[in-house]
Amino acid sequence: MSKFNIASDILNEKLHEMLKKITHFSDFEDEWNEGYFEEELLELLAELEVTIGMADELKNLYTLCQTNQKVFSELGQYIAYSNVHLRLIECSPDEEIQPFMQLFYEAPVKNIDYLMKLSNLFQLFGRIQLAVTLCEQVFTPIASDNSLWTRPEDRLAKNIFCNELQKMHLAIHSGHAPDWKAFAAVVYPYGYNLTHEDYQRFEHVSFGKIDAQLLKKQFKKAFRPALWDITAAFCCHMWDEKKMPFGTTEVLTTLVFNFLTGRLASHNCGADKFFTFDEEGLEEHISEIIGIFVSCPEDAFALAWAIPCLYSYLHSIGLVEQITLKNAISVMDSLKSKLIANLPYSHEIYHFTRKL
Repeated sequence: MSKFNIASDILNEKLHEMLKKITHFSDFEDEWNEGYFEEELLELLAELEVTIGMADELKNLYTLCQTNQKVFSELGQYIAYSNVHLRLIECSPDEEIQPFMQLFYEAPVKNIDYLMKLSNLFQLFGRIQLAVTLCEQVFTPIASDNSLWTRPEDRLAKNIFCNELQKMHLAIHSGHAPDWKAFAAVVYPYGYNLTHEDYQRFEHVSFGKIDAQLLKKQFKKAFRPALWDITAAFCCHMWDEKKMPFGTTEVLTTLVFNFLTGRLASHNCGADKFFTFDEEGLEEHISEIIGIFVSCPEDAFALAWAIPCLYSYLHSIGLVEQITLKNAISVMDSLKSKLIANLPYSHEIYHFTRKL
């Protein structure tokens, strides 16, 4: 373990001071009214949630805050998030994580950015049932909230869709005919209305039948349909090779494609141009991920480790050239070193990267 995720005396002192302030809240109401209380608590949580061995202390903090309605109603979801985050890092069972999700089920829109971070974390850590349950619990209230213009419900629905698609892949490879009618009944309420042609395409992909030349032609017309075919094929590949859940692979692939599509002025280009990037552009993108208001270092690490894995697969099916693969690996080797140097604890904490 690195020094960055072992509790220090300073961190324990900060925690002790915060517990005292919550216990004797009336003595610190000026700090609360001026915003210092919240700022101090959020800074403390950011340290605690990546500190191995502090799960009990975080749970005690959560329990104590429940005795103060003002603190708990305003900041309870942040404390719950930190409890979940650390327990994912420590590989705690679902039953230890689920109780902290209740606040998000009850008020999913309140801190939607943190809820979406949890959805991504569940997938990245391979905790698929937690991701599925989250979508089942919050999809309807989020979809019906007109204040959310980014449609986060679409991202959440992928939790259900990918889990059901994985079941179809397993059915196909166990010698059974996939029950697409049952599949449609599950995914339709979440906005999916697939056609018979879609099902046939997936069955071909499930057996590794993917036509690189056809994909290259699609890229020249409009690349987004091609991206879904690649995602489905890569999900099947990663399950077959590493038993990585479809939901995990889909999040990883989406992170890569979000970067690649964000740098293009035109949405119609060849595959070679689409998959070619330089270190400066990727480094700028990762800086934005880490530096935004709700920092997402887990996404930065996931992206950095996913690119070589995805590009190796794309090269194996003939979609990218050897020089494109070599460039991607070279850029990522350099960038990985920088990430670990700047966030040395993160490579240990986000251990899902070891599967890539």
